[in-house]
Amino acid sequence: MAKKHINSAYDCLLYSSSLNREKLGGFTLIEVLVATVILISSLAIVSLVYRGAYLSSEKAEHHAMIALATPSVLANMRYSIRNKGNNEATTLTDKGEVWGVSYHWEATLSVFEAPQARLNITTGKLAEEVPKYKLWHVVLSIQFADTVKHFSVKEISWNDK
Repeated sequence: MAKKHINSAYDCLLYSSSLNREKLGGFTLIEVLVATVILISSLAIVSLVYRGAYLSSEKAEHHAMIALATPSVLANMRYSIRNKGNNEATTLTDKGEVWGVSYHWEATLSVFEAPQARLNITTGKLAEEVPKYKLWHVVLSIQFADTVKHFSVKEISWNDK
């Protein structure tokens, strides 16, 4: 290797740096630090994306479980209201669990009326009926894990007496 003529301290630094690199074939400290920062940043971004995907998947699972159980919960609620609604109560409540999904509902009597008057063929007059139809306003809460959905529905019951 031919000797070079060194004019300044900067040239000396460059010359010795290039000699060291040629001898060792490694990276400088600055290059290693830059590579480390890039690697750590990439790992941080990937972990945030993975975490977001995991949370979205978990949330979707909770909503799917609630959607799966809702028809059964509504059937149970309808059955209870139609059986319990024949008495003089103005509020009804119940709670339970279906397929690991818990629910609670509270029904408040909105309307208690008779059917429309019917024409009596023999007398030719309208026959008034006794009140027997009840319209209930129901507030329903369905919960799976930490996800809760609230519904407001109307349900009807009647007295066959």
